[in-house]
Amino acid sequence: MSGILRRPLEGESATSPETPLLDHLSAICASKTFENSAGLRSLLLYLFQNRNQQISEYKIAVEALSRRADFDPHIDATVRVQISRLRRRLKEYYLHEGRDTAIRFSIPLGTHQLIPEPASAGASAPEGLPATSLPEADSESHSQRVRVSGAHLALIVVLSFLVLVLALLCGWQYWQLRFQPGAISQGSPDQLLPVWKDFCTNGKPARIVIPNPTFFSWATPNGSNLMVRDIHVNDFADMKKSPGLAELQRHFGKPELVEFYAVSSDVLASLKLMHYMESRAATVTTTISSDTSAELFEGENVILVGTPGTLTPFRHQLDRLYFKFDPEANLLLNPRPLPSEPKEFMRIEESPSRNIYPGLVALLPGVSPSSHLMILAGSQTAALVVFLTSTSGSQALEEARSRAGHAPFFEAVILSEKEGNTVLNSHLAAFRAFSPGAAQPTPYNPHKR
Repeated sequence: MSGILRRPLEGESATSPETPLLDHLSAICASKTFENSAGLRSLLLYLFQNRNQQISEYKIAVEALSRRADFDPHIDATVRVQISRLRRRLKEYYLHEGRDTAIRFSIPLGTHQLIPEPASAGASAPEGLPATSLPEADSESHSQRVRVSGAHLALIVVLSFLVLVLALLCGWQYWQLRFQPGAISQGSPDQLLPVWKDFCTNGKPARIVIPNPTFFSWATPNGSNLMVRDIHVNDFADMKKSPGLAELQRHFGKPELVEFYAVSSDVLASLKLMHYMESRAATVTTTISSDTSAELFEGENVILVGTPGTLTPFRHQLDRLYFKFDPEANLLLNPRPLPSEPKEFMRIEESPSRNIYPGLVALLPGVSPSSHLMILAGSQTAALVVFLTSTSGSQALEEARSRAGHAPFFEAVILSEKEGNTVLNSHLAAFRAFSPGAAQPTPYNPHKR
């Protein structure tokens, strides 16, 4: 591949101004970052060769990704997924193998255009490279990045204020839903959508559990409290695994554990779900806790709502699942994909304000006999609730369950597209029937009738 890339493009000489760009392209494709990604190398080459043209998703799909002529970008996100993967792989390359290169390739969000730029604002562009600039790469040392300065403390004060505002907002919405006259019009359990009827058929009450994220608190010399969360650390005993937290401990001493907050998006998701169920006369309560004791699951149907990080205390429940999240909820792994499925479902940045987020809904047998456990996991749990309480979402789930032999328990991957805080649409992307006695859930073939 690298030998082919080092040959001049058609109509160009070996001394063309394009030569530095071709050499850089060749270096990328020959790197370890791209060595096992033939598809991304081909896509990169195609975008490079067409970088001065306006190219559509359809052309990329058919000409670069070998999709059929009937490809429809409105219902198939393949191109956006692959572009997002290429964008992330380029970022990884420039963080490691290509960190000293004078040229950088980028694909701005919301576009399919490959743009070559100098590596920093102060660098002069090689021949053939447009005289545009890229913000300087972060060259600060780790200690500089975690230094607690006045600016950092000011930011922390602002963030603390935002946490308070979000808490007040959640409380206000809770009051609106629960105590305003007429806020909840009592209906009948018969009005529940099928998935919720199945969840509640055993007559047990439902409990929504929102796990506490782990915060670390320090008393600073000026008398204020500093609270910090590292999303990769969800156990107080794991604090030393975070260089940033370790640096703060060197500054302020041993921290205290704080676990009386909840993720605002999960609280709002739970309020929406509680309102839906209570308006249909289903008994439901909400608990904010990371308690994993058997008593929590005894005699109730439990709904866990959270990110993969906050759900860490319930790891023994997540380990039962076939689909696996990465810690940041940006990637949902599909270990044995069916022919029509990707190996992973990932967050896609369509533009600075529009994203597609992966989410996971799982209905499992509960810990105690005849009880049920539902898991709503992802960074956008409110979007999962919207899907689960909509007629279209319920219909999609019921069709999938029917094709899987009327599966009573299942796992479903939901992709939700959001513009800012608005959910534009959500759809079922993958489904597995869950077999309690099996080592892994039973695969579901969406094309089997």
